[in-house]
Amino acid sequence: MSKKVFLFIGLFWLAIFAVFIASKESVLRGGQEVLLQTVPVDPRDIFRGDYVTLRYEISTLDQADVVIFNRGWNESLGVGDKVYVNLLQDGEYARADGINLEQPDSGIFIAGTVKSMYGSVINVDYGIESYFVPEGTGHDIEDLSGELAVRVALSSSGRAVIKELVYPPSLPIVLPPKTPTTNSGVKGIVLLGPICPVMREGDSSCDDNLYQTTIGIREVNSRNPMAAITNDTRGYFEVSLPSGVYIFEPVPRKASPDSPFPFCAEQTVVVNEGSFTDVVLHCDTGIR
Repeated sequence: MSKKVFLFIGLFWLAIFAVFIASKESVLRGGQEVLLQTVPVDPRDIFRGDYVTLRYEISTLDQADVVIFNRGWNESLGVGDKVYVNLLQDGEYARADGINLEQPDSGIFIAGTVKSMYGSVINVDYGIESYFVPEGTGHDIEDLSGELAVRVALSSSGRAVIKELVYPPSLPIVLPPKTPTTNSGVKGIVLLGPICPVMREGDSSCDDNLYQTTIGIREVNSRNPMAAITNDTRGYFEVSLPSGVYIFEPVPRKASPDSPFPFCAEQTVVVNEGSFTDVVLHCDTGIR
């Protein structure tokens, strides 16, 4: 095969990729935005490599509970059918408010494909069930399964593109910071304690434990997180940051949302140009 043919094939595929990327970017910039609530996913299945699997409240629909439009009297839904799910804004979230077998002329709707059926219940895929994340962050998102929300942009044809993961509502989850490499920053550990109700001198079994969790980072004069990092299994972390004053706040992994413990205190950290500041962050177990 000649070099011209190879060049033509290469340009052909490059053009296809360019059109695909441009189409996605167009939806992200100008599409209708909605917030979708996720539902819990089997923890054995949610994390695969560098992406998380997402399911939504609108992923499972009961035909007994939603109106199906544009369906003939003897027409039934089947696996592989294209559907358009009407969305109704209900508070912060968009909920399913009907199924169309043809693309609606107006309103907010999301296009999907029937993946499976069981009785009157249908499972719909919208093409937004996978979301790629930086390596090593998937398990933190896994812990939010069922509490996580996803902001998506919708094109005029109902095509959906994920804009961001959101938790809690209206607060974007910020994954590890994409900051330029600098010669300054912060390194340290996160400790969890007390471990024992009574501390005995010389008893190392009651020493505070190293604690793995997510750490939110924001500038001292801002209430919005600029980044979040995850320390390693030994509790250690290191992040490059330009000189400035920052607030570091560990986010505790609680057994119950209503539990006050563990409680993690925020800490003000000063970063000087040309050096890394050493810090120890503390989380309280509540054991007394």
